[in-house]
Amino acid sequence: MSSLSRLCSRLAELLGERWCIQSYGDRGSALVQSIFDQNGLARPARIMSCEAFAAVLGLARSTDTLCVMTRPLFDVLAPAHGLVALDIEERLPSITVAVVWRKSAMSLPAVDHLVNCLKRASTQIGLAPAEV
Repeated sequence: MSSLSRLCSRLAELLGERWCIQSYGDRGSALVQSIFDQNGLARPARIMSCEAFAAVLGLARSTDTLCVMTRPLFDVLAPAHGLVALDIEERLPSITVAVVWRKSAMSLPAVDHLVNCLKRASTQIGLAPAEV
């Protein structure tokens, strides 16, 4: 992977590489589709879709497999797992995170903590959390 980090800065240069993506959205491919569609590119031919992020991380650390994760998560995992970030020139899609519950349901302390963590993290990266 280190040779890729020096050579590739465009998505088109990475189309022939092996990708491992955690499943999101319709049939698990919504994330990959949004990355390449938004940039007018076909999807890479070699994509493995994993339900668990632990499987994605395992493949990323032990093979020359590309994966996608948020920068804060990468910053925590990279030192311990030998991961290398690729600085991609194209704009990558943003994600939306939502916490949904019934209005009549009581909030649990763990849920309150998760919501507060999400708000704090979004503020730290310059995003204003939406209140509904």
